[in-house]
Amino acid sequence: MSPKKGFPDMIDAHIKFERNTEREIKRLENSITNLAAKLFLAEMRFDTEKHAKILQTMLDVMKQKDAEASSTTLWKTKIHSYVDALVAKRMLEDHLKVETKMLKHVEDEIKGTKDEALKVLLKHIADDEKKHHQIMETILKKSFKMGP
Repeated sequence: MSPKKGFPDMIDAHIKFERNTEREIKRLENSITNLAAKLFLAEMRFDTEKHAKILQTMLDVMKQKDAEASSTTLWKTKIHSYVDALVAKRMLEDHLKVETKMLKHVEDEIKGTKDEALKVLLKHIADDEKKHHQIMETILKKSFKMGP
């Protein structure tokens, strides 16, 4: 599945937008003295940095696939190295259990504080833990399915 000709340019523009936004958030973060506001801005900056890195990796993969004239989907793209699939699968399954424990811990922290700013930040962390769990389940489903 080759991306449309303009798609890599769109991704590249998005990367630049994310990196510029990250710099702007950092400037805001440095200009604010309220601790809760600093923490919220830091969370936004980390997410923005993460988005830029994900997009850059996507762009790198698209360029590599174009160079190899590959017509496979991203899920079928393999990295050339030896990996014991059963060991990797077991590690992912174990990490799913860790994510479940972390989510429970964060939910307990939310219940244990009366500080509304802390509750909002902890809720964001809980939402991330839920997303991580879904990501792990998707990886297990897509990367380790049996048959065609």
